[in-house]
Amino acid sequence: MAQINLAEEDIEFLELWYTPKAFSECMFHDWDNFAIYKKGKFGELRLYQQPMISDEPLIDFEMTAEYHNMGKKQEFQMRKMVGDLYCFGARRFGKTKIVQELELLHHVISSDDSEKVSFSSVDKIHLDKVLGPLKTAFSNHKILKKFLRRAKGSPDYYFEFKNGVVLNSINFKIGSTNPGQQWFGSHSDRIYIEEASLETEEVYDKRKDAISELGAVYRCGGMCDFTPYSPPGKAFYKLENQKHVLNLPQFVNPFFDEKEHEDRIEEYGSKSSVGYKVFVKGEVVEDGVTALDMKRIRDNCYLINKQGKFTKKITTFEITKENFKFWKNLIVVRRPENAERIWISTDVGKRVTEIIVHSEVDEKYEYIYNITLLNLTQQEVEKILYHMIQALNANYIATDCGDGEGRGIYSGLELKISKERLIYYDGSMKIKVGYEYDENEEGEKEIQLDKNGEIVYKYELMADWSVKRLKDMLYDGNIRIPKDLKFDRQFSAVIETVMNGKIKYKCICTQGDHLFDSWKVFSIAEFIKSEFCEMVPDDSFSEEWGSGACSN
Repeated sequence: MAQINLAEEDIEFLELWYTPKAFSECMFHDWDNFAIYKKGKFGELRLYQQPMISDEPLIDFEMTAEYHNMGKKQEFQMRKMVGDLYCFGARRFGKTKIVQELELLHHVISSDDSEKVSFSSVDKIHLDKVLGPLKTAFSNHKILKKFLRRAKGSPDYYFEFKNGVVLNSINFKIGSTNPGQQWFGSHSDRIYIEEASLETEEVYDKRKDAISELGAVYRCGGMCDFTPYSPPGKAFYKLENQKHVLNLPQFVNPFFDEKEHEDRIEEYGSKSSVGYKVFVKGEVVEDGVTALDMKRIRDNCYLINKQGKFTKKITTFEITKENFKFWKNLIVVRRPENAERIWISTDVGKRVTEIIVHSEVDEKYEYIYNITLLNLTQQEVEKILYHMIQALNANYIATDCGDGEGRGIYSGLELKISKERLIYYDGSMKIKVGYEYDENEEGEKEIQLDKNGEIVYKYELMADWSVKRLKDMLYDGNIRIPKDLKFDRQFSAVIETVMNGKIKYKCICTQGDHLFDSWKVFSIAEFIKSEFCEMVPDDSFSEEWGSGACSN
């Protein structure tokens, strides 16, 4: 058998591999490209990032267990004490880069035991983002490639290493008809969860038993956009997990300066806003609970066949200031032949405007188009919206008028379209939703009248009533929804909190809330035109279409 003579410095280098910080800094100098190795060049693991790397390679668990007369289960629990990590925090301090990528690279080649390792995330895009570059690294890195036996890429990643470790990918497929199904048949010793904050109850129910008979070491990373009662929330607050929880704000990043801080305050509105607390400070909205039953919505509204697959995918268009000059070529829409009415609902934001279109047939609403407009002027948005109204021969057009841009667009449409077709959304002003009742002498309910003999109405804020109305429509299956991951993600991230005795709703999705807000606009429009006009005379209602914001 051939012998390789190692120099003293080579032996010292190999010994460093069991020190996580030394391994990380010696093996990779460019952490945006793990495939490159250059002798004499080093990376830098920041002080706050060191707890994100597991110290398991430093400890001989088998020998320690033998010395203390421990069984296999106790030995594995000792490993979990060292290896478990729940890293939930703000944006951009290295969660994915360190907790998932760098630590995973180290573990699969430093492990002495044959292990089944699973790397999981919410969808194929997130899996590709991490495992794609790692596959390139193991195939091209001067040292790492010596450990790889074989590898298979997207969509179902599979790595087999010469030390017996096997790594595979698990796609949660959030938004599918059977999320988490890939956990079936898996018996993992070690589980990485990227974007762990997005794990749903359905996925957790399948994942919780997909572990080895001894258990599993968990390496989880994600934002704080979850509620205390969700699977990530329970893991975050579980008493026995507290020693394994790492929660950091965006401030720890040395490149987060005063200018960056001011930009984030402007982006989220204020330091007291939910977005700032979650994505900058890394706080959990502790008084929030999940507002929508997504399983019921998926079962009742998603367009799926008997095999559990979607029969349609939402038609989307995205117009930016760069491609605006081609918008007429990019946006191609037509009115369905069987449509009785077409509804166009718009959430107008400073940077993002979401337009959704529903086709109504027999009092059922099919979601057919989603148009996203990025960084366009008020005039450009109005031009596109008016074109869609004409192309679809839209019956009703609802607009979020919470700021100057929205009100300006509504005013512009008023000059071109009859007011009967326009709905002015007001998130902060109250809307009549029913009657107040009194009990007569016989104990029967009667509509309450004021001292002038006028009917007394019940009022709700449009922002609150829109979600209640939307719940009814979705739970009753009155809306048909094709495959749309953006819809599923934003609606899954809607929470309700109690403020001054009132229930308030907020979407805390990392990708924003504009699509959810456009659905709120639609639900109010549908309420006004399909039911409320029959309840309340037009003259008493038409002046109250308000001046609020969809996001309130």
